[in-house]
Amino acid sequence: MNDDKRVNSKKQLRRLLVSILVFIILLTLTYKTYFIWKNVDHIQQLGFKYKPSKESLIAKEFSGNEVDGQRFVAVYQEKNKIIINAYSDFKSDKPNQIVHEIDYKIKPEDIKFTWIDFLENAVDKNDNNIIYIQVDVFRDDKIVLTEKFSFVEKSVEAVNDYFKKTKP
Repeated sequence: MNDDKRVNSKKQLRRLLVSILVFIILLTLTYKTYFIWKNVDHIQQLGFKYKPSKESLIAKEFSGNEVDGQRFVAVYQEKNKIIINAYSDFKSDKPNQIVHEIDYKIKPEDIKFTWIDFLENAVDKNDNNIIYIQVDVFRDDKIVLTEKFSFVEKSVEAVNDYFKKTKP
């Protein structure tokens, strides 16, 4: 009888530990997801010239993870302007904003995000080698606007500065 109690006690302890572990994992994922989307919603607070309202958000995309860093892109439309903000938490990146005049209403399905690696290949948004994102805006299945946003501007500037200084 004592052996049965020990076995049941061990099973209950194991179930409790697994339940606690699952709870911790779910809590962590929920917090990270909230933090990521909160950052994307507040991307306009990064010192951009135009500060679009949350209501004007058409589409947003993010990639990355806690280890490799995160990249954010948001597309807004206010009146006759399309505003695209891009930012990452990499030290080699600077926030980017592009504003274009546009004469029609954009829908979320008019926006396509393509993540590009250093070999110019389209990759999954969670790939470790992403250096820029291409944002395409369509009208009647035709591309009317293409913009590319780099996530390594400061690194490129540093390399260029180095070669300028070492030039004979």
